[in-house]
This record gives sequence, C-alpha cells and structure tokens, in this order.
Amino acid sequence: MSPALPWRQAAFITLGAAAALAGFYLLPAGSSLTPMDFLADKATVLQFCDPRNTRPLEVSAARPAVTLALAKALTVDAASRRVIFTLTTISGKPVGPADLLPRGQPKVRVAITGQAGAEAFSGVAAPGARSGEWSVDFVPLAAGRYHIAATFTPAATGSEIAAAGDLGLEKK
Repeated sequence: MSPALPWRQAAFITLGAAAALAGFYLLPAGSSLTPMDFLADKATVLQFCDPRNTRPLEVSAARPAVTLALAKALTVDAASRRVIFTLTTISGKPVGPADLLPRGQPKVRVAITGQAGAEAFSGVAAPGARSGEWSVDFVPLAAGRYHIAATFTPAATGSEIAAAGDLGLEKK
C-alpha cells in the first residue's frame, strides 16, 4: 500500500462530505420565517402575565404582528375590482404561500365590508406575482371606504393571525 493512498482517501471523503453538505444547503427549505418574526415589540406588548403585578395596556399602542398594506385596486370588468395587498411580519419579512399552513394549499381568508358594515365579499385570496403579495376579486356595493380583514395560519407559529386595512374606492 502506497503512503499517498490514505491521504487520497481522506481527501476524497472530505470532498464528498463537502459536496453533500452543499447539496443539502441548496435544497428548498420552505419558509424562512420563524416564530420571532411574529412577536410584537416589547414596548407595546406584555409577553408574560404576572397576576400580582398587572398593568393596563392601551389597545391603540399595540402594533400588530402582521400588517396588511394595500398595493392597488384594479378594475377587472364593469362591476368587479381586483384588490392587491401585501402581508408583512413585524420584522419586515413578506408572508408568502410557503410560509403558511397547510403547505400544499395555503389559504388567506379575506372578508371585505363596506361603510355600513354590509359584507361585500368573503373568500380566499390568491398568491400574487411577488413574495408576500396576494390578490382578491370582489364586486363593490358602492363607492366609498371598505375594510379588508385577512386571516391565515403561519407555519412558524401554528396559530391563526389576522391583519386588516382600509381601501377607498371612487365612483367610476
């Protein structure tokens, strides 16, 4: 046996392990979100409850774990509009289909109500072109302000979260 043979074997094994590690690194991992991405900042939320040392927290001071930002409302046809919105965690990361449960068919349920509280739409949003972008088509009852509420379940937390926003529609 040649003295160079054990070194060749060690080099071959090392290179093989490095290639395997690189291969695992390149595999799709699904969601890049963690439970920490959904925690609100400590200044506005109580993380633990001590029954002997309670303090009130103003609801208006609390920031939501996920924000819903309306990108635009496009006219689809004579009656319906397509609302495009983005969902972003408190840490600034977009919430896309890979980040939600169930993994195969993630659902972002959307409810749109008018000024008088009349329901204009209730259904499921479709993923958009960019990460964190979602869209839904609905028929507005009239011009004016609409409130949009979306509920979904992130894979990182396993508990349902809601996000909301407002949309103003003008007369055609």
